[in-house]
Amino acid sequence: MRHDERKLGQVAVILFIIFIAFEIFSGVLRFALDKIGIVYFIYLPKLFGLAFCLTIFLVAIKRFKVRRGSLVLFLALTTAAFVGLTYTGCKQLLFGIWSASPFLFSFFSYPFIRNYLTERNIFRWSLLALLTALCGFIINYLYPTVPWMGYIYNIGGTNIEGMREWVVLDYQRIGGFSRGSFSLAYQIVLFGLIVYYYSKSKIKSFILFLILLSAILFTTMKTAFVVFMGVSIICSLYVRINKTYLRRIFLCIPLLLLIAGCYLPLLSYKSDLTLGIDSIESKVLLGSLEDRLINTWPNFIAMIDSEGSL
Repeated sequence: MRHDERKLGQVAVILFIIFIAFEIFSGVLRFALDKIGIVYFIYLPKLFGLAFCLTIFLVAIKRFKVRRGSLVLFLALTTAAFVGLTYTGCKQLLFGIWSASPFLFSFFSYPFIRNYLTERNIFRWSLLALLTALCGFIINYLYPTVPWMGYIYNIGGTNIEGMREWVVLDYQRIGGFSRGSFSLAYQIVLFGLIVYYYSKSKIKSFILFLILLSAILFTTMKTAFVVFMGVSIICSLYVRINKTYLRRIFLCIPLLLLIAGCYLPLLSYKSDLTLGIDSIESKVLLGSLEDRLINTWPNFIAMIDSEGSL
């Protein structure tokens, strides 16, 4: 590895850790930074990530060396930028790039940090992140009225949720240190599955599975629960398949589910997908899905259509 690539790798690792830390403590940090008058600092990781991507882009131009994947992504971004400028204007385009900055940073930084991604490092950092997220879960469960719960701050005349406070059947959804129960649930799923995968002991893996499952259920995030159970089942069955072609066929299942999930919002635009929910149990389990099917997704697509972007 060249000296400059090693330096870029070290910078990428530091930024990656900062990204994860800011995400885990997002709710607490927004509350604390706003109280001391520097709430803008919460956006520094994204700004640093975009600066890193720009650096990689300039280095690639200087060396006349571009990876195939980077070229494909650049062409896709160029096309999206052209469409965005045509239909929505410069502000929406810049906001789109800003929102996609974590993905862009991850994509461009991976070649520089992969040498640091040993099995041992991945397990240790994921375990630390998981324990931190679970600590936030426990604190929020024991003390439902933490100071950052439901906190709202203002930037440029716009009110922004520091942490979402919402209730399901008089039960307050637990968000831990993050911005809401949805964020905490997916943190537990992501880091938990990594730790679960690298765990050597079957007994410890089973205990960890029960802990993660309980924590996800307490966040009341049904999608996170389905993802966690689905990935756990797929991974457990995958390691028991010996033939290569069967493994490849088996790996198509998540892809088919992803395609179905992407198609569902489009189907809801022209079709009546009311589920006819009446009982309280059904509302708890399927209420949010029905709301998306009959309100959120159709209205979102209709808004895009009304702006002439379809």
